[in-house]
Amino acid sequence: METDHIDFERKTFTPYTRKTKDGSLKPVTLPMNEWLHAQLLWWRENRPFKNEKWVFVDDHPGPNFGKRYKVRRGFLKSLCNRAGVEPFGSHALRRFVASILSGKCKFSTPTIQYVLGHDKPTTTDNYIQNIRNDVQQALDMLAEGEIWTLRPEVKKEAEYPKSTPLEFESGVPSRI
Repeated sequence: METDHIDFERKTFTPYTRKTKDGSLKPVTLPMNEWLHAQLLWWRENRPFKNEKWVFVDDHPGPNFGKRYKVRRGFLKSLCNRAGVEPFGSHALRRFVASILSGKCKFSTPTIQYVLGHDKPTTTDNYIQNIRNDVQQALDMLAEGEIWTLRPEVKKEAEYPKSTPLEFESGVPSRI
């Protein structure tokens, strides 16, 4: 990303993508939240290569010293290893963001489409379809009582007298 892709006054940044039919660059202007704005302001003042047009420049000794970051092969893998989790790629992060925006936050497909930089809503639908399937499966498990087998300390509905109302406390069914 180039420094002129960040507009500190309007609090926006403009990443570019080549995910177009002809491979041309396409800008996607996004608003910055306060945290990102503060971090980028700090970086602008404290970065080691202040006169460089690139926002992020490799400052580690080696053949790429002073050059812009192009590819960080193995970056996520090394972070995953340090965190003790199974390695995943950047595409998994995009799917995770789509799942949070769709499932938990209930944002519309056009909003998620814009955030992810997709040209077509069908691409975004492919991302969030898996989430919808997971939600359907979870609801089916609840309806069929299968979810209770995952927590053996919680009795199934059939084990309670039908006349006692079911109350939920902290997400766990209990009887009054």
